[in-house]
Amino acid sequence: MLYKCVDLIPEELLARARKLSSALICDGARYSGLDLKNDGCFGAECKPVSDSMKVLGTALTVHTEGGSIYPIQVAIKYAGPGYVLVVDTDECRDRCLCGDIVMSTCKAVGAEGLVIDGYVRDKEGLKKLGFPVFSMGVTPRSPVREKCGSINEPIVCCGIKVSPGDLIIGDADGVVAIPREHIALVLDKAEEKRQFEEKRIEQAQGYCEAKQMGKPLPEIIPKWALDFLKTELKEQALLADI
Repeated sequence: MLYKCVDLIPEELLARARKLSSALICDGARYSGLDLKNDGCFGAECKPVSDSMKVLGTALTVHTEGGSIYPIQVAIKYAGPGYVLVVDTDECRDRCLCGDIVMSTCKAVGAEGLVIDGYVRDKEGLKKLGFPVFSMGVTPRSPVREKCGSINEPIVCCGIKVSPGDLIIGDADGVVAIPREHIALVLDKAEEKRQFEEKRIEQAQGYCEAKQMGKPLPEIIPKWALDFLKTELKEQALLADI
């Protein structure tokens, strides 16, 4: 089992990522031209215990087998501010892997949060704790104590490959992982997408204002959709002439 954690992602990159949502980061991956499975988006089953929970940081990866909590406990010992525990449970679906007591220790060492492709328990306690936890659900059955698993090695969590040091961002929409070497590029594309969305919101507001004042209504759908529509209508017109 490896113990040394990789270096944290530089703060200047994290500062940019904090201004973005998981959806925008996912879009950034999509438009970056990278061949990332699902644009880095974890399976939809992975959700925050509470929708108000958000997480951002550097991946500290954990692999556990047979429902053992041991690798998670070891990871917490070596975690700290800036790290997000990302846990591959080896598809364990018959017991939880942690609850509010274990997560209170994770919070105590300063970790940013936990993402797990398995179950947790003590849902109400986790909400009160306020420590960001993203899981596939809850079950009361406790984990086991077996000496197996690893930390800080490549894993697959919720269908997405995650390596130590990758960027992890999670919010009410879900979780996204971006390989460390591509973070800057994905952030560039995500910020471009945010600018596009801000303009679209301005267009919608302008439409409402024009409607209220009885002025000519501006175009409301984006140019790419309008181009598709024009082509479709043109094709229909040509077909009508046949």
